[in-house]
Amino acid sequence: MADLAFDFSAPVVDPSQFAPTGEARAPIQQRGSLRSRHASAEGAKAVEPHVERQARQVLECYRQHGPLCDTEVEIKTGIARSSVIPRRRALMKQGRVVEVAAFRKNPISGKNNTAYDVVRL
Repeated sequence: MADLAFDFSAPVVDPSQFAPTGEARAPIQQRGSLRSRHASAEGAKAVEPHVERQARQVLECYRQHGPLCDTEVEIKTGIARSSVIPRRRALMKQGRVVEVAAFRKNPISGKNNTAYDVVRL
């Protein structure tokens, strides 16, 4: 006869986790720990000196090369796409960059992407 093994390390069930009908409720989970929120704030502080320089580089890239998708800006400037997008959005809010009617083929995925360009007066 095989030996039976019991696992007594399972968490204790809290009765408040159950609805009056006996159905289990999902526990309330806090979004982000204090540590992750601190890290995000520290990350924002660390990137702050680079934001203006990157925005200038993105704007100049559009001026030199015309309409581009975000991946093309990343390739031409060397700025990570995850940084290109917020810089482009800020420039759009300032009215310096606009979405253009044309699509550009993403050089990595081959899919059509939205193109953006500097506002030309």
